Amino acid sequence: MDVQDLQFLLSKSQQGDVSSLYDLATYYQNKGENDLAFSYAYRGSTRYYPPCERKLGYFYEKGIGTKVDYKMAMHYYQLASSHGDIPSITNIGLLYYKGLGVEKDGRKAFELVQEAADKGHLMAISVLARFYRNGVGVAQNDAKYFQLINEARNLGERNVLHLIGLCYYNGVGVEKDFEKAFANFLAGSEENDIECFYYLGLMSVAGEGCPKDYSRALYFYQQGANKGDPRAMYNLALFYENGVYVPKNIDLVKYWLKKASDGGLESAKEKLISII
Repeated sequence: MDVQDLQFLLSKSQQGDVSSLYDLATYYQNKGENDLAFSYAYRGSTRYYPPCERKLGYFYEKGIGTKVDYKMAMHYYQLASSHGDIPSITNIGLLYYKGLGVEKDGRKAFELVQEAADKGHLMAISVLARFYRNGVGVAQNDAKYFQLINEARNLGERNVLHLIGLCYYNGVGVEKDFEKAFANFLAGSEENDIECFYYLGLMSVAGEGCPKDYSRALYFYQQGANKGDPRAMYNLALFYENGVYVPKNIDLVKYWLKKASDGGLESAKEKLISII
């Protein structure tokens, strides 16, 4: 947002346009000016504007511009949902799922997320899929999981192609099919779905769904590592350790193992200790 756009929003807010308060809260949130973000969301909430009520609930949940207060988060999510804000229903469900500010209740979480999904909330559909996958408040059902993940994708949800690819790769809710797995991972990589690069590397090494090709695997591991996937970092370190399509380089082995270790990958921590 440039200065002119910001001035336009500020002018609209001063003229009583409540939607501009939400936009200003979002703008200052993205800039890290959390006190201002909270202030604009609060102003919008006093005028019963559901998106601002929801954003204020999120600020309380995450401690943005205020102290973490799950009961206040629940209050504002409920207020927004009572004013017709469907995403807030999902947020309430997630509070029940996590047991934040309320007693943990998987069944209640499921019912709320199902309600939001039935009303077309895209994030709710993705969350509902995971509930079916993990049996949260409902019997575990892989076929339903696969169906919902595809539904979310068809409705425009991003970063789910690695999940669809994994379903085909492992035979979760659908017949195992390496070619379809590879195709979904490849499509996801083109949309910068970061987890896809790691699996494309694995499949290229194994020749699953594609010809075996270590140079292609190296490329995908490099892409995944550069985008922050610790597993791709670890496998890239192994390529440098063994000289697979790159010269052996102990410094780069240590570099990528350290990065993977910092990213929380335990196997990288153990290997790094063994070679230092």
